[in-house]
Amino acid sequence: MVPHLPDHIGDLHPPLLVAGPKMSWGIFDFNTHEPTDFDANSGHFQSLAGHRYLVVVRAQDDRGVQKMTLEGSGNFQCATNPDEHGVEFQAPHPLPASILHHEFNNSGVAPTLQELVVIMNPDIGAFEYDKLSCGFHHFGGTPGELEYFAFDGLMTFSATSENTLGFTSSASLTTSPQP
Repeated sequence: MVPHLPDHIGDLHPPLLVAGPKMSWGIFDFNTHEPTDFDANSGHFQSLAGHRYLVVVRAQDDRGVQKMTLEGSGNFQCATNPDEHGVEFQAPHPLPASILHHEFNNSGVAPTLQELVVIMNPDIGAFEYDKLSCGFHHFGGTPGELEYFAFDGLMTFSATSENTLGFTSSASLTTSPQP
């Protein structure tokens, strides 16, 4: 016996993709005026001492980007700025430094493309590798607590994004100074 097939099965819908937003990175070197793009998790760029960089993470999703986060951290060789006599002090061991956690949350109609930019004072929108503070420390031989700044090390930027359906993606980018 052959079962009776219906005349009409219904509208065919494409399967729902279970994926978060597509993510990528953009780096702009203010000194050389060169932009560089990286995929979500294959980025590694050499930073140059004294250069200013704009670090942008992008998330794109046809259903809309609902939430994004961005932060960065690493361990660095650090030194103080030279004082009025040209004397500077170097930390005896690597020190941690980080870029504050940034977050975008959308409460209305979610955009299909969203970007977050690393923000470092004093220049809004710019990350200055050699101005990244490693904090205030007092090491033997220094005249008290001094602020130390990164000059050599490895930083990892981490980002996440979420679409309006709640699916998430993540991305990472590393930077290290020229050897």
